[in-house]
Parts: sequence; structure tokens; C-alpha cells
Amino acid sequence: MNDAFLPDRNSPFELTSKELFDVGVKFISHAILGKSAPRGQPNHSLQKAIMRWRMENRFNDESEVREALQGLLPAMVEQSLSEAKTCHANWIEYVSGKRIVPLFEKFQSLAMWEERGFSLKGAAIKFKCDEDSVFNQCTEVNYTKSPASIINVQSYVEHMTGLIPEVEFNPQNILLTQNYERRQYKEWRLLSDSTEQWLEFPFKLIQSVYLGALVSESNAEKLTNHLAKLNPKINVYHSHCKTSEFELEFDKINESEGE
Repeated sequence: MNDAFLPDRNSPFELTSKELFDVGVKFISHAILGKSAPRGQPNHSLQKAIMRWRMENRFNDESEVREALQGLLPAMVEQSLSEAKTCHANWIEYVSGKRIVPLFEKFQSLAMWEERGFSLKGAAIKFKCDEDSVFNQCTEVNYTKSPASIINVQSYVEHMTGLIPEVEFNPQNILLTQNYERRQYKEWRLLSDSTEQWLEFPFKLIQSVYLGALVSESNAEKLTNHLAKLNPKINVYHSHCKTSEFELEFDKINESEGE
């Protein structure tokens, strides 16, 4: 994907016992010293301890809580760390067997053409999305304001302290995470197994082809002639830059049988 914010099969496991312990101490301190009692699993050992310590008003600050947890928390931290390592290994196995094809609803954006359209020297293909086509397997991305992560430290702390029963691991959701700032592109992603040698995009599903503004007239003519042989119903458009603003316009340049 060439996305520095998207984890891949080479993403290292960076969570440490110290980090998990420190975050756990802060979380438990807040649960003990905060105004509201935590709503965790009542039979969990740490939840029982937290409720007892709250009732006793045993601690005055985080340093006292940390000292009390020195003997109790490390074993839980190591168990949670082991679970996190297993999750990371499962991620490596999952993502190593996947291929991602990014697709977009919007093609008019100048920024999109500069980024995905080979700096306006490429082309965009518009497909018809039949129910029995490969596009039926596509999924919309989740636009978020925080990058995806394999290991969510907060979730492991909540599980370790009994606030939640288990940590959810959904690797597909990680692969479907995209920057909220790109939401205008309306991206979809096709996730396929790398064992599938071919993904078929039939010519009959091509409705239109849009050429970048920096595609030469001679190359535009060659491509138009080639597309006419593949499917005479394909519409071909050549983009050009507006003179009054930073936007593109698309003019049809062929006599197709399509609408």
C-alpha cells in the first residue's frame, strides 16, 4: 500500500513489560482514586481489590498504588504480554497471505490524480459493479483520526485489570483503516489471498476510461484505438486543467457505442 501508517508483515513488536506495567498502574490508580467506581467484571481478582481499596480509602496518590502493585501486577503483565505477542504473530501470518487492491468512488480530485494517477500521466478505469463480479468482495475503508495499530495497549490493560472479558483481534479492520483527511476519496479495498494467482477484471465491466491531463494526444489516440478493439462500448475521456482554478475537466474523445 506504500502507507507508512499502515502496519505490515515487517512491523515489529514494540510493547514492553515496563510500558504495560506503567500504563496498568495509571489505569488502576485512576480506578481507585477516581470519583466513580469502575464497571468491570465483579469476580475478577483485580476488580475485587480495586473495590476493596476504594472502600478502605487506602491510598492517597499513584506512588502508593504503584508500591502496592509491585508484587501483584508483574505476573499479570507477563501473561498479557504473552497474549499480545501471540496476537502480533497471528497478524504477521494473516497479512503475509493477503493482497490489497485499493479502489475509489471519486476520480475527479486533482490530489488523487497527482498521487494515484502517475502525476496526471496515467488513467482511471470506471467499472460496472455487478453482483457476481470481483467488486462484490470489496469493503469500504474506515476513516479514522488515529492510525491503525496491531496491539492496542489500552485494550490489554483493560483486559488485564478485568474491565473487559477479552481483547478483540480483527486484522481485517486494521487493513481497512485510512486517514480521515482522505475521506473525500471514498476508498474501498479488495482483500484477496495471495494464493489466488489472478484477479479478473473483465473488459465487459469497463464503462469508461479517463486519461490524465499530461497524457499526450498521440498516446491518447493509441489507447482509444486499443480500447475500441477490447470493447467498443467503453467511453474514453481526456482531462485538461481549468484555466481559472486548480481543477480538472473531462472531455469525451471517442465515438463509443456506450452512453
